[in-house]
Amino acid sequence: MTSGKIHYTHFEATNPLLKKIRDLENRAIFSKPESYVKFHPGDCVLPESYNEYYDRVMDFPVENTDIWLVTMQKSGTAWAQEMIWLLENNCNLQGAQTPLHTRFPYLE
Repeated sequence: MTSGKIHYTHFEATNPLLKKIRDLENRAIFSKPESYVKFHPGDCVLPESYNEYYDRVMDFPVENTDIWLVTMQKSGTAWAQEMIWLLENNCNLQGAQTPLHTRFPYLE
């Protein structure tokens, strides 16, 4: 099945326990049940609602001088962003008073 530029196949949990877990997660995260899709290439499984954000993610501006910080959740990402920003800006503590999300763009 295709949607715009995205090629994906529906991903369904067949194990009853996995299906129950998915349903509980959906109720906790989404107000309505969510189906998942597997995007190709790479077989990345994401909520089907990702289709709405695909173009924004793919068109995210990237420069040759960008520094990529790739972390797991709850592993000190904001702290690392602050340290990288300060190092790249000669420890400008006055400039660091500006909210982090305006100084350090990110995809989540």
